[in-house]
Amino acid sequence: MRQAQTNHFYFMKKKHILPIIALLISIISCNNPKEETDSSLSVRRTELRNKIKIQLGEAYDQPIPTATKQQLERGRALFDQICAPCHGHRGDGEGVNNDALIYKPSDLSDQEQAHFFSEQARLYIIMNGIEGTAMMSWKNMLPDADLHSVYLYTRTLIKE
Repeated sequence: MRQAQTNHFYFMKKKHILPIIALLISIISCNNPKEETDSSLSVRRTELRNKIKIQLGEAYDQPIPTATKQQLERGRALFDQICAPCHGHRGDGEGVNNDALIYKPSDLSDQEQAHFFSEQARLYIIMNGIEGTAMMSWKNMLPDADLHSVYLYTRTLIKE
């Protein structure tokens, strides 16, 4: 119980600063929005996947267990607060910050894109961010359990 209270307190202290940090990262990334061709996007994604495969090694293909109801509720609350400004509330990449970003945020609801990376890779991206984009690292901002809940919630956004 003490750990749960500590994690809740940790989040409550950071609750109001997280959206501000996300907004600041978005503003910093707002130089000149750049149109990206399908081929350049494909190259960037492939390079990122290869880098993550090296980082994760054998863990790259390990599945992530099914979410509990509490994890999904927590993940949704966090997603709405810190992810939706860029990725949109449906995860379709159509957030309110979208037009100001250099690279369009990922469409988390796109099945092809979702299956391009392994589950571990998608969690890795949430935790570590993507260099050169507005997708920042959250590993020093939120507890691992919260980041895991965000990832589990994003799985529910994938269109079947």
